[in-house]
Amino acid sequence: MSEQVAGTQVLIVDDDPVMGELLDALLTVEGYRVTRAHSGEEALQVAREGTPKPDIILCDIQMPGMRGGELATTLATARTAGALPTSTVIVAMSGSSPHTEELQSFDGFLRKPFSIAAFMESIEQARRQTAVQIFAETRELVAEKTPARLPPLDDKIFEQLKSKVGSETLQQMYDMTLDDVRTRLGRIADAVERGDQPTICHEAHTIKGSCGMLGALELQALAAATEGGSAVDTSALADFDSACKRLQSMLSERL
Repeated sequence: MSEQVAGTQVLIVDDDPVMGELLDALLTVEGYRVTRAHSGEEALQVAREGTPKPDIILCDIQMPGMRGGELATTLATARTAGALPTSTVIVAMSGSSPHTEELQSFDGFLRKPFSIAAFMESIEQARRQTAVQIFAETRELVAEKTPARLPPLDDKIFEQLKSKVGSETLQQMYDMTLDDVRTRLGRIADAVERGDQPTICHEAHTIKGSCGMLGALELQALAAATEGGSAVDTSALADFDSACKRLQSMLSERL
């Protein structure tokens, strides 16, 4: 734990509880003090009334109700007015490429999945260049390979996480994420029957983000393809189920 990190207050704003849990655990291990909000409205209340005030606000862009861009604009105004410290940085995160206007009030941007190293680098850049859009680049494995060619697990991400949180906590993270994936796949199946494409895309987007953070490459790629408009039918859902089983089998050998 570095002296610079110790005691730094981070407010995580994400309507996805699994992503929130993962980020909370990873940042806490690094020495950050984490508070979470599940909506833009809740984040405003925490930022205005909480003590101490957040040093870093890490905010998802795609949320129901108050979206990330609107929240960032309100927070930036509060910072200018003195309701937040001028040193507070507001960083966006998303699994997709946001529109430029959505990032105007943010000090930085992180594409999910991102590493802790990328997070720390983005924060340092934002602190040096407040109000300048900063884009942290990550590998786009999904764009380069098809789901069938991807392994279930990214070895590098797995080993990094294991060294940070330990085998027991990491197992809990994967179990929680796989349970959430299966729940969301059930929602996707129901949405397919209703012809509800927005729900399909939303659930796939969420799966893509959480699986990407844990290096679950095959599930991440399947979710990305689904979010991008690939047809979802019984065989596609079976592919997800098979990917879950392959990941569990690999994890059972390593944890």
